Amino acid sequence: MTDKTNTHDDDEPRLLSNVWSAEQCSKFLNVTQGTWRSYVNRPGKRNPAPQPVHRFGKTPVWDPEEVREYAKSRYRALNS
Repeated sequence: MTDKTNTHDDDEPRLLSNVWSAEQCSKFLNVTQGTWRSYVNRPGKRNPAPQPVHRFGKTPVWDPEEVREYAKSRYRALNS
């Protein structure tokens, strides 16, 4: 049986096609990029923003599903 352990090279194409930039995250949440960065840099205790899953140089990127879940929980927290 062949070892199918993922290597960094195998993950790279998947990672590039399935991540969001700060701009994409902020647009999805309908906030400014500065607000999004504040959420990430100063996470709330009850509903912390997701942290970047990777950096390309100095550019952080996020898992879209984590951002969607954050948006759902943020909406519930704001409306409870």
